[in-house]
Amino acid sequence: MIHLPNNLSPVLKARALTLAELLVVVIISGLMATLLVPKLVQQTARAGNANLMRTSLLALNHLTEHEFLESATPNLFASAQDQLGILRACDNATGQGCWNTAAQGVLPGSVTNQAVVLKSGVVIAGLRSVAGGTTNVHFIIDANGAAGPNALGSDQMNVLTCPTQVACGDGTLAVYRNAGYAMKPGAIVPLSTSGGSMTGASFTFYDTLLNN
Repeated sequence: MIHLPNNLSPVLKARALTLAELLVVVIISGLMATLLVPKLVQQTARAGNANLMRTSLLALNHLTEHEFLESATPNLFASAQDQLGILRACDNATGQGCWNTAAQGVLPGSVTNQAVVLKSGVVIAGLRSVAGGTTNVHFIIDANGAAGPNALGSDQMNVLTCPTQVACGDGTLAVYRNAGYAMKPGAIVPLSTSGGSMTGASFTFYDTLLNN
């Protein structure tokens, strides 16, 4: 224990008490940081993933619209390698290391096993040739590869391109039109987590990515 001389002025005694109070403040600040920093890191990661997803979504939309306009039988896998700035291309995504099934989940049956890894770390699976331009193409975009949380609506997104009304059907296109989407050939539209076409209320995540 520190003993203060009795002849010290009240001001000096007050400073000694302030040091003790400061120690309490430091302890409380440390506890608050322990609680708040992980949440801040998570928020920063989510914002980074959203930015990567947005950039990739716009690039993919540009690619598909261009390819369906220029060719009746576009090869999206080959075009992506030329236009998207890729790090690696896998004709067999799971066999060649573009898609980690254990971490990222099993690709839906409607998503082909061709994928590219962009220089940003984003993985796009489902790129393929489209015979006759009459078949819709289902993609999975993963913003950060095998890093977590690997969940649709967080760092992964289901999207679809509808080259023609024949490909997706008038009913499906009507859902998107009613939600305010201009369905140009090759336009990218969102899918639900189950892979089915989404109703208006389900477009929030997709809209947030494109408009923020």
